[in-house]
Amino acid sequence: MINHINNIDDFPTLKEIESNLYRELQDVFQAALLSILEELDEWLMNNRDFKRFKNREKQETTLATMLGSITINRRRYLDRDTGDRVALLDQYLQYDGGDSLSPFLTEMAVKWAVRGPSYRDARRGFYTEFAGMTACLRKPMVF
Repeated sequence: MINHINNIDDFPTLKEIESNLYRELQDVFQAALLSILEELDEWLMNNRDFKRFKNREKQETTLATMLGSITINRRRYLDRDTGDRVALLDQYLQYDGGDSLSPFLTEMAVKWAVRGPSYRDARRGFYTEFAGMTACLRKPMVF
């Protein structure tokens, strides 16, 4: 960023520096989180109970996190004991794969709702603050 400054008129404001850095950190966070989840999913595939879980397919899911949305193609398995289709990654991470919000973001939203003057104000504030991250929501968030 500093290398692009040719004269004093090109000098960035603190707001511009902070905003650009925040966007870059979001990109780094999203890439790192996605990489970790993909590695865990692959580890589970290679180390699962092969007699019980049959690898069936990959299913795409989008998740809103504190620093932006990520989309992962996680493996789903046929549980031969129950006949259910399961995502081992979701089970081991203690995450309900149907949720659009990460557990941490959900916790923050609940705290916001409890502290706010009203649930309606909390919902409005949440959507205003995290507008770019909640684009992946499949259903309206209810407080």
